Amino acid sequence: MESREKQDIRRFIDAWRVAGPFLERERAERLRAMSDDECRRVIERIFGGPVPAAVDRPCGLIEQQRLFRKLK
Repeated sequence: MESREKQDIRRFIDAWRVAGPFLERERAERLRAMSDDECRRVIERIFGGPVPAAVDRPCGLIEQQRLFRKLK
């Protein structure tokens, strides 16, 4: 790795050491400041989307057990 790349990585790490705790405090403050109605809207938006259909695929282990029972 070149010296320039190492310096860039070091600056990136140092920046996140400073920004990480600040952003965590900011997030916590915003969450505490939310009203109950805002919380409900956010939760509904997160969980209110479409649910993927169940995938019906055969399980090889179950099929194998069925075949072994036939052999007995």
